[in-house]
Amino acid sequence: MLKGYPVTRALRWATVALFLAAGLAGLKQVVLPNLSAWQSHIAAILLCALVVFLLNLGLLYRQEIEQNKLSENIIQSLPEIACVIDGWGRFRQWNANFEAALGYTAQEIAEISVLDTIEEDQHETVRHTMASIFTDGMAKAESVLMSKNGSRIPCLLTGVRILLNNQPCILGIAIDFRRIRQVEASLRASEKQYRSLVASIPEAIWKADAEGNVKFVSPQVETILGYSADEFGEQGASLWFNSVHINDRPRVKQAFDSLLNEGKPYDVECRAQRKNGEWFWAHDRAVATATKTAFGSPPAFCRTSQSER
Repeated sequence: MLKGYPVTRALRWATVALFLAAGLAGLKQVVLPNLSAWQSHIAAILLCALVVFLLNLGLLYRQEIEQNKLSENIIQSLPEIACVIDGWGRFRQWNANFEAALGYTAQEIAEISVLDTIEEDQHETVRHTMASIFTDGMAKAESVLMSKNGSRIPCLLTGVRILLNNQPCILGIAIDFRRIRQVEASLRASEKQYRSLVASIPEAIWKADAEGNVKFVSPQVETILGYSADEFGEQGASLWFNSVHINDRPRVKQAFDSLLNEGKPYDVECRAQRKNGEWFWAHDRAVATATKTAFGSPPAFCRTSQSER
């Protein structure tokens, strides 16, 4: 790609022209010896202009090739379905995800239009969205892509206006809602399995940060402390520390702070009081997670159980 300021480029071409003029001035004495002086000068100027024009044309062609290659590399690296559409609704570039999702070959994609890949009752919506992109620079719309075999692909279409070889085009990205639903279903299944595993543990499992906010608590907390999971979540870790015997509380709190701030092991036994006023010996253990909060301290997963004392 040709780079530099206009003045620099002008000086560069002027230098090329001077060398060409000097060379052609000597060449015309051999090739065209019968031309008059002014005819020779005009011939030299015309030949220089032609050579400069051809060189400039070659550089512009190379620049266009490099721009196309750069944009193609960017589009291929996108993780979603992506393509570039020109003002006539034809596909100029696309990535492998586009071919895989729609089932068309590269040759077929080059011969079809955007609306050929959109469900028929969505054509007007897509036309309006494309017009908005060319006018406003960006637009989004939910639509349905149609694959070559007739499969429907519900998706979120996002388009931005770009320039490709000095022509306004649309960079379009389609997020497949089916993939999102698959991920959501997988997460729900993992969460269900996780909660089932936690529910089978006889200890009370709870997660708290340095500010005492409880992010998760297992149902067993009601068996051990007498408080429901909702009560424990609302009052936070302070409910646990306030349940600890006043003589044991400083030791327990110091050990918990050392866990969060210094990563030291947290494994303490202390006297604790249930909601009904009954005292018992509790065994409390915790590990700090790797993820830090906005305040710098990582949250901790705690295990509270009744001691064998």
